[in-house]
Amino acid sequence: MPKPVIICVDDEKVVLDSLSKELELSLGDEFFIEPAESGEEALELIDDLIKQGKEIPVFISDQLMPGMKGDELLKEVYRVSPDTRNILLTGQATMNSVVNAINQAKLYRYIPKPWDATDLKLTVQEAAKSYFLDVKFKKHIAVLERINQSTSALTHEIKVSKLAQALIEEIVNYLQLDKVSILFAPYQANLNKHIVLQNEQYTYPQEPPLPQELIAQAYKEKKTIIESNAIQNPEYKNDPYIQNNKVASFIIFPIIYKNEIIATLYAEKTKKTDYFTNEHFTYLKLLLDQAANMLDNAFLYEGLEQVIHERTQLIEQQNKDIQDSIQYAKRIQSAMMPNIVDIHKFIPNSFIFFSPKDIVSGDFYWALPVGEYFFIAAGDCTGHGVPGAFMSLIGSMLLHNIVSEYKIYDTGRIITELHNSIRKTLQSNPTDEYGVIQDGMDISLCRIHLPTKHIQFSGANHILYIFQNGQIQEHKTDRVPIGGEHEYTFKTYEIQFNPKDALYMFTDGVTDQFGGEEGKKFSRKQFTNLLEDIYAMPAQEQLRYIQKYMSDWRKGNPQTDDMLIIGIIL
Repeated sequence: MPKPVIICVDDEKVVLDSLSKELELSLGDEFFIEPAESGEEALELIDDLIKQGKEIPVFISDQLMPGMKGDELLKEVYRVSPDTRNILLTGQATMNSVVNAINQAKLYRYIPKPWDATDLKLTVQEAAKSYFLDVKFKKHIAVLERINQSTSALTHEIKVSKLAQALIEEIVNYLQLDKVSILFAPYQANLNKHIVLQNEQYTYPQEPPLPQELIAQAYKEKKTIIESNAIQNPEYKNDPYIQNNKVASFIIFPIIYKNEIIATLYAEKTKKTDYFTNEHFTYLKLLLDQAANMLDNAFLYEGLEQVIHERTQLIEQQNKDIQDSIQYAKRIQSAMMPNIVDIHKFIPNSFIFFSPKDIVSGDFYWALPVGEYFFIAAGDCTGHGVPGAFMSLIGSMLLHNIVSEYKIYDTGRIITELHNSIRKTLQSNPTDEYGVIQDGMDISLCRIHLPTKHIQFSGANHILYIFQNGQIQEHKTDRVPIGGEHEYTFKTYEIQFNPKDALYMFTDGVTDQFGGEEGKKFSRKQFTNLLEDIYAMPAQEQLRYIQKYMSDWRKGNPQTDDMLIIGIIL
């Protein structure tokens, strides 16, 4: 795969050469650095790169240039390549030009000249990282949406041959393939053994011209075979099908249901090498996993499978499938939350006690370093389990966009923007059959100025406990939930921390937990007593103490709700 391209634009050749060489030296192993001396030249370069299918993660431009100014250029870049991260690098940009770039070109960062080499490198690296994460996320969402649409259509087919034809047609259309075939397992002997779509024509040959030995190998070993340039691979020099048809890229994918191969998919892009990507494989895997169940049901409907499944076995299998899906959702949710190791890089003496009620959680924590600031939040979404987890993912992504993309750093404005965004997201379709969605979240958000330990915080229906000079202080935030029906502007609060001061954010799952000798709720008073006992300890000792204390408190009672406590000792 070709290296992605970073474009630098400046009308001063000395500056452009210096910028290009500096980026080449620090990032040349990962990116091509392409210079341009004018906006017009840069747009021609982008057009050529897009036609070649090359990625442009970062675009860096000066502001004051003859002809097209930097903010005007970035606006055009955003129009033709909206995912590219735009950076304005200049010593003479007016505030108006910067604002224009932010509003019209989704400006990622403004860096003044002369630039700091380390800051420049880190900014470009983070911009590229943001670009690739965004592109990957969009591709994943697109694949999931496509799978959802296609499986919804396939569920209406109950005849095996019709279902197989619809499945083949979906794969051909989405992946733009030259040939796709489904070969049914030997025990479906009274079916048409093969269904092939090529040149928009279906055929049902008894022995279709395919690489039969490879298909037999994939069937026997229950493994997927992917080839990027078969005609040049010496392993296939004696395969008559590959040699006669000059096959470049193919994939053989067993369709497995309950550990039995019920069919095999053969897909081919005849004359194009290196065709099948990771996204293609993910799409096929998800689609064929769904199709396997549908084909099995179709076999049962047509009386082709005589295996009798006990109801309990079916329920167990269905429950396992659900649990597997939820476990995968947990992996996604965990990947979205920050790693505590990364948090410790900025706040070494801190801890996170996180205990979901179910496999996935409606509680979530979020953190992001931005310059000298470190943002950290504790959220409690409506519900728990899968519904709460979906809301937590929405909250995390919106917070990241508000701070990282929109450059909003005041905590009250961040919470207000989060409130408005969730209202807009969840109430955008008032005609939905279920009515307007009322779900939302409670949250507390802190912004820590690392050099001075000055803290700014805001929240929705949350309380923060702060210890200063050994005394506990209760700080209530606005008593309005995120995502409610009405507009609201959240307040910003500020406090100066001193050495050994401590701050705690938490969700109500902690204080609502039943336990103890009398099976009562773990009240807020008990929680503050617990904090008073531990606030002077090192963070990791506090975490161990809380883990044991809450485990002892439950005394076998089921967990009532998700629980989250964030402790910060500055």
